Amino acid sequence: MPRPGASAHTGSVTAISPDDATDLVRRMYGAFGRRDLRQLGQLLDPEIGFALGDPGEAWEEGSARLLDRLASVVNASDGTAAAVLDGVYSDGGSRVIAFHRELATWHGGRHETSGCLLVTVSSGHIQTLERFRAAPSATLFRESTDAPASPSPDTWHRATDIEGDET
Repeated sequence: MPRPGASAHTGSVTAISPDDATDLVRRMYGAFGRRDLRQLGQLLDPEIGFALGDPGEAWEEGSARLLDRLASVVNASDGTAAAVLDGVYSDGGSRVIAFHRELATWHGGRHETSGCLLVTVSSGHIQTLERFRAAPSATLFRESTDAPASPSPDTWHRATDIEGDET
C-alpha cells in the first residue's frame, strides 16, 4: 500500500489545473452530501489510497472500500453524519486542502468538530484522500436528556460523510 500522500496510481499522470482540482474536490463534497454514489465513484480513482480514521490507523485502498466506509458511517448515525464545506485551497498543483465542519448525532447527542481533507488529484480523478480532524477535546457535545454523559470514542469522531456546495 502507498504511504499517505503517495499515489497508488502507477500509470502516466495528466496535469490538472488548480481550478479543475478544487472543482473536483467541491464536486466530491457535493456528491457525498447528496449521497450520490454513482457520481462519487466516477470522481475517484479505482485504486484511491485513503486514511479516514484516527492517526496511526492503516492506510486503505480502493474506491469500493472507501464508499463502504462512508456508507457505514452514514448508517451508524441514522443518516445524520455530514461535513459542511468551509473552504477549498490548492497548492497550485495536484494537492487540495478542503476545510469542513463534521456533524453527526450519536446516541441522542449532537457532535460537531472541525476537520479537513488533504486530497491529491491527477488525471481528472481523486487519487488520495487523507482526513485530519480537531483533537477529541475540541469536539462540541450537546447533551440531550437521554444522551450518555460523553460521546462514544468509538463512534462520534467517525463523522466522515460529507455535505457541501455544488458547482
